[in-house]
Order: sequence, then C-alpha cells, then structure tokens
Amino acid sequence: MLEGSVHPLPKPLEVPMWRTTAVLALPFAFATQPAFAEPIMLAKLVVPSPKKASRPPPTRRAASRPLTVIPAQGPATNLRVRMYAHRVLSSEAGPVVLLQDETQTQTMPIWIGLAEAKAIQRALERYPVSRPLSHDLMVSFLRELHAEVVDVEVNALRGNTFIGVAHLRTVHGKLLSVDARPSDLIALALRTGAPIFVQQDVLQVSKLEPHDRISPRRAP
Repeated sequence: MLEGSVHPLPKPLEVPMWRTTAVLALPFAFATQPAFAEPIMLAKLVVPSPKKASRPPPTRRAASRPLTVIPAQGPATNLRVRMYAHRVLSSEAGPVVLLQDETQTQTMPIWIGLAEAKAIQRALERYPVSRPLSHDLMVSFLRELHAEVVDVEVNALRGNTFIGVAHLRTVHGKLLSVDARPSDLIALALRTGAPIFVQQDVLQVSKLEPHDRISPRRAP
C-alpha cells in the first residue's frame, strides 16, 4: 500500500445477542453462588452414613435370666471355671475379647471399649511401651505396696453388663475383694500372671453356641 494511504476500518464483529447476554451474566452467576456450596457437597461425601443396627451380642440372652452375684470365696473353684484370654476381635458392635476354657471347648465373648482392647492386645503380644500406661501403673502400685493379685473373676451378669472382682492379698496376708470391670481385670491379669475365672452360671448363659457368630467390622 502506498505511503499516505488510509487504512480501511475493520468490519465490526457481529456477536449474537444470546452470547452477549450469557457473557455479561456469567460474572454475576459466580458472584451469587454461595461460598459454602462446595464445602457442603464435600462434607456429604466424607460423612459416613448411619450404621445399621447390628445383631445384639449373644450375652443379651441373659436379660430375662437375672443372676445372683456370688460372693467371693477365695479358691472356690467348684463354682468357677478357669478361663484364658484368647484374642481380641473387631466387630460391628465394637471390640470384643474372647475367653476360652482349658479345653478350648467353651468360648465366652465380652464386648469392651477401644482403650481396654488395646491394653489387652498389647499384653497378649507382649508389646513394649516406652512409658507406663494405666494398667502398667496399676501393676507398679501393687508392686510398691507389696500386694499380690491372687486372681480375677467375672462373677455376675446384670442385664448386658458383666461384673468382675479382683482378689488381692496385702503384705500382711489380708485378702481383699475389689470391684472392677472385666476388661480391666483381664488386662491386669495378663500383666501379673494372675488366673482368670468365670462363674459357671455366667459362663452358661454367655458362652457362644455352635450357631452363634460374631459379625466382623466392615471396611469403610
């Protein structure tokens, strides 16, 4: 093109009216969108759905058969069955510890808390800890006081709650009975080597039958 010539103006761009409206309205659409809309959507993804009611533990069969708490009578083994902590399982109803007799023909489940389940599992696996935990502290107290755990016993079942007692002997030879939860008693017995007993009446209504099963916890 020759010098001094005039450049022709470009032809105006024709944009359809609906596209112009959409472009102009787009910022307002984002501006009016609530800032918490996305977190709410994410929260719905991470919040687990309510758990379905699990089958009640077999021990609930004893609800209609109240048992009398048999007083501690020392080594009255004719009323008691020697049991051993077999293993700790995770079920839909929570952690459960399984006790078995010497012949491994009778198994009794006790549903316990998570902290007590970890304490029992550590004792079964002889897992070392850097600092004493609650049940280790109990053992230290007994050692410093020169007291001995003679045995621990599950001696009653009230509704769905197991009742336990620890039989102690002081440095002067005096026998004491201390009320306690069976889960703590099992954790203490495993650390002191004390035997675990269960009253026969309690075992008969609480032990697993051949058709009973413990539902394992499902993966999330």
